[in-house]
Amino acid sequence: MKKVYFFIFLFFSFFSLYAQKQGVILGVIKDKNTQELIIGATVKVENSEVGAVSDEQGKFRIEIPTGSYNVVVSFAGYKTFTKYNLVVTSGNAQIVNFELETEDNIEGVEVTDK
Repeated sequence: MKKVYFFIFLFFSFFSLYAQKQGVILGVIKDKNTQELIIGATVKVENSEVGAVSDEQGKFRIEIPTGSYNVVVSFAGYKTFTKYNLVVTSGNAQIVNFELETEDNIEGVEVTDK
């Protein structure tokens, strides 16, 4: 019977250790001028393979181990934006909202008929 209690204790110990080492970054991405939601923006944790894409409500969610990270947001026609040193802890989500500015030097495309 002692072995059963020991294995139960061991299981919950490992489970709680793993759960406490994960954190969440979430937020919304908008156009800075119009405040319109930006759908399909790429949100990436710098120097990692972790990232997300904003949904139809401009929202994103990233689960990542606790620590300090730089988060980069990009979308076609907008300047890439980086927030530095976001501290991710377990228990509370790090809420980070982004307002992207449009590119100043977007060149137009001219369509001509042959």
